[in-house]
Amino acid sequence: MPRRNKFCPWIPAALALASMANAQQAAASPGMLGVGGRVTWSQSPLEDSRTWVDAQALLRPLPRLFLAGGWGMASRDLRGGGGDTTISELRWDVSVGVVVLDGQATGYVPFLWRHASERHSWWGDARWTEIGTGAGVLWPVRDWLQLRSEALWTMPTEPHDELRLGPGRQIDGGRLELSLGFLIFVR
Repeated sequence: MPRRNKFCPWIPAALALASMANAQQAAASPGMLGVGGRVTWSQSPLEDSRTWVDAQALLRPLPRLFLAGGWGMASRDLRGGGGDTTISELRWDVSVGVVVLDGQATGYVPFLWRHASERHSWWGDARWTEIGTGAGVLWPVRDWLQLRSEALWTMPTEPHDELRLGPGRQIDGGRLELSLGFLIFVR
């Protein structure tokens, strides 16, 4: 029968938790590259909610910092009173994540810069830049797979045309974004 340490019964449990945390953190150790996808739901007070499906990549050059990028495209055909029209949207973003909690899951504060554009088959094009911040988490599932979730508040840097509201209509308000994605880490 193994001998128990009556003075420090928590030591075996602490060692087991530490070894699990080290194995989980190996998935996003510094220098690792993760690629994957994400689904983003965004809602602003002035327009209907939108859902995006984006590709994403993440690089963690330092233990407390990572860089991420995303790219997404959407197209929608509208049929109605004045004829048919197509709205195409394209966006790409770059963000920096500052890690504030590093344990089994990694909590971070993202700082986002995004370029977005819309094309309307009748009313022309609109382009704008957005900035945002919020909170995010990287949750390891396997040593090579992590889930990434973020809640962001984004806002345009200046008022811009919103083609879905009609010609010449501008907006300048921010919006809430919630996203859930996955990352596969390449060694």
